Amino acid sequence: MKLETLGHACLALYEQDSGAAKQQPIITTDPWLIGSCYWRSWWLQSYPEPETISWLSQSKYVYITHEHPDHFHPPSIRTLENGPIFLMPEFAHRNIHNYLVEAGAKIQVMPEGGWIDLAQDVRAMSIPLFNDDSLLIIETKDAVILNLNDAPVLPNIMKKVVRLVESLGSKRRIVLKSSAPASLINAFIRPEGSRIRIMDKAGFCHRASKSCKQLKADHFMPFASQVLFMRDDSRWANEYSLRYSDLREHWDTDETELLHPYSIMDLESGAHSFLPEDEYNEGLADKERLIELERALDEHPISKGALGRLEKSLNWIPARLLTLLLLARGISFALNNGEVYRYSPWTGKIRADQRKGTVRIRTAANAFGQASEYGHFADLGISMFTHVDVRYPWLHSRAVYLLFTIVEVAEHGHFETFGAFGSWLTHNARRVFRQRFNV
Repeated sequence: MKLETLGHACLALYEQDSGAAKQQPIITTDPWLIGSCYWRSWWLQSYPEPETISWLSQSKYVYITHEHPDHFHPPSIRTLENGPIFLMPEFAHRNIHNYLVEAGAKIQVMPEGGWIDLAQDVRAMSIPLFNDDSLLIIETKDAVILNLNDAPVLPNIMKKVVRLVESLGSKRRIVLKSSAPASLINAFIRPEGSRIRIMDKAGFCHRASKSCKQLKADHFMPFASQVLFMRDDSRWANEYSLRYSDLREHWDTDETELLHPYSIMDLESGAHSFLPEDEYNEGLADKERLIELERALDEHPISKGALGRLEKSLNWIPARLLTLLLLARGISFALNNGEVYRYSPWTGKIRADQRKGTVRIRTAANAFGQASEYGHFADLGISMFTHVDVRYPWLHSRAVYLLFTIVEVAEHGHFETFGAFGSWLTHNARRVFRQRFNV
């Protein structure tokens, strides 16, 4: 049995006898196979060939960890047609579920912390997290595969995962985890114009190696980080991405073997190979044209509906209280089409206003309008073309980072009604207080 990473957060598990063709994938995860994400900002380092996409469409199962578009990528989902059974975490919200139902896909919700059989000697467990992300654990005859993607795993959850893995015996352990920034973490700007570095490359690498130490992993496969930022206003972020050479430089454990991106591993023998960088498939030749088409949309004015939807997100009680306490002069939004708005936590309104708020968020107009109108404002923080000007670097950078996290939870509908809030609390309390996952 073999495990292959195909770019960013897509992996495939399949059987292949020596000298024979690959069998259909037993399971594939988070297929982003074509195109771009985040308003033409994110592009894959290497794209799968058409025959590989055709092969992936034969997958028995496809697991979606969460709904960020670099993991739940509708254009790529459509290339798989409706052949696979889509596996989903047991989230309190049903956003992914509802989209796939409308698309006519076959769906199965995985029980939280319980095993489902995928094939002979292959089973999988989904572990949802508080922020509507999830982990996936796959056990085969020879190995335990731990797909941590880019999920923030709380210490109490990690302890339970460690106990679970230890209960599975001395099988080969393989960790797949993001090792690069995918947030606002490097997007904060001091008053004099310098960039605040909350975490450097070594910090991201040490975070990945720490997970490997905790799980006593035999192998680490670089994962959920194989992207290039291609817009003029997001190219700066490439400097902060971790490449394989950075991982090699900062890797601090000899107990876990560091593999290359785009690797294939034989789970029985541990033998592995990888796609050399000079063989990466850059994909579309007209990326610059598509990026320019996206930028042209920034000339359109922001609709009142979009501003009203964003007001609603920012006025959810936790977000508004945070803003009142730490960002009392409000939040300015300076868009690249010249429009400037300010949110006041005192009035709960967003108005065209040139007065400076406590912080100023600079971003692209079309992305701001779409993200606000459709309830994905937090995605602006992942885009890499959003910057935040702060007065007091330590305090305000962390306040804005927390605000984006709160708004993302709110945008999933968890604070809309008492029933929704109660369901979200119940799900998370069960994760915190349950003693262990099923062996």
